[in-house]
Amino acid sequence: MLGTLQVIGLTVLFRSRWRAQTLAFGAVLALWSFDILVFEPVERQLYDAQSFSRAALARVQKDPAPLVLHGMGKDAKAIKFMVNIDQDLQPVFTESIHELESLQGPQWLMMDKSDYRTRQGTPLGALPPVLSGRFDKNDYVLLHFTL
Repeated sequence: MLGTLQVIGLTVLFRSRWRAQTLAFGAVLALWSFDILVFEPVERQLYDAQSFSRAALARVQKDPAPLVLHGMGKDAKAIKFMVNIDQDLQPVFTESIHELESLQGPQWLMMDKSDYRTRQGTPLGALPPVLSGRFDKNDYVLLHFTL
């Protein structure tokens, strides 16, 4: 499509009657097509939260237990998680290591992979990720623990 627009632009370049209008229209069409065909799909893939959210919910439904969202706050990322699943959950929110360590019983824990790496050498860091993937431009893991 961009090649076709360039050929049209070159042929109109030597005709003064419609030169300005055709070149302007071609430039707008080229920018619009680049945005729609290239930029939007890449951005949608980078900020995808639906794939990981639905996969995490499927794991939680297979073995029901409370879901803990660590370091996500009750806004932006947590909202992205909640709007991408098909049911209403009331997750537990934690922000600190002490809050994580005080949790009891079987739980599902969703956290940033970098936070998970910092927990290596602890009982929580020894748990293997049940699910790992991209969530809103970051790597996240889902852990199942019974502390």
